[in-house]
Amino acid sequence: MNIREIKLTTNPGATLTAYLPEVHSELSNIERRPGILVIPGGAYMFLSAREAEPVALAYAAQGYHAFVLCYSVGKEHHWPQPLEDAQEAMQVIVSHAEEWKVDEKRIAAVGFSAGGHLAAALGTMGSIRPAAVILGYPCTLDSLGKILVFPVPGLLDKVDEKTPPVFLFSTYEDDVVPISNSVRFLDALNRNRIPFECHIFQKGCHGLSLAKPLTSAGFKQNVEEDAAKWFELSICWLHNLWGDFPSEHSKARRRADDMKEYSVNVTVESMIGNPQVKELLLQVAPALADPDMLDQAAPMTITQINREIAEEYRMTQQQMEQLNAALKAIPYI
Repeated sequence: MNIREIKLTTNPGATLTAYLPEVHSELSNIERRPGILVIPGGAYMFLSAREAEPVALAYAAQGYHAFVLCYSVGKEHHWPQPLEDAQEAMQVIVSHAEEWKVDEKRIAAVGFSAGGHLAAALGTMGSIRPAAVILGYPCTLDSLGKILVFPVPGLLDKVDEKTPPVFLFSTYEDDVVPISNSVRFLDALNRNRIPFECHIFQKGCHGLSLAKPLTSAGFKQNVEEDAAKWFELSICWLHNLWGDFPSEHSKARRRADDMKEYSVNVTVESMIGNPQVKELLLQVAPALADPDMLDQAAPMTITQINREIAEEYRMTQQQMEQLNAALKAIPYI
């Protein structure tokens, strides 16, 4: 995994930390990954480490590119500086989509408490909005905005037709951010016909994060088995919203005529009819000139072939990437 810290420029001190899984030819069914922008809470006074990197790594383990936003907090700052930071973070991710192999159409913002307010504000007010929003025990009402470290707007009247789908979880027992913040925000989504999924668990205090010992800071009240299910439920929700990574045997992902391009990840039989492709493949794999060898290789991708042949004949990852680039450069016909 590559980890990068990017200094944001709109407000001093704001940063974006990127957690980028390695691109590997063996993962032939993954070309671009969805992105998750993690926005920790902390009452706009500080940033909760429990709601930052552990959450990012949990999503990264599910195959997502993950990003943690360190936004403007503290009495020396004011609204809308945090929103400016979130908007710039989105812009950075989108502008690096090709380099980082991010699917810019599938970026979700995940926020907790005050970070949930910021994620919801990004989804309802942002100049560049995520494609989905995941909210954990979020602050949404004017009444909460008045007791945070600096005033922030309520969000009920900010929901509009451009607001993306929302996944929300909270707990009935939360005595810091009243459950009315969740219920009334859901009502606003419903009135504007914005799709949502909601899980209000009975038990659990405020600030659960992943609700597991890893993010408990050693406090038993921060561990709640039922509420911890929110993470798996959010993954299912994202899969329902966007789809999962394609399985290796999905023909729709393996044929050049479906993909409208040539690559190491489509079947040989769907490429070999192009004379330029055939010439290139024979250069790197002269054995394909043998009709019997070609028949065996036809239903396979170059990635599959390279994985299954004897080690001494395998191309390196760099060679595979070079071949993939050369194939993609040949116009599809």
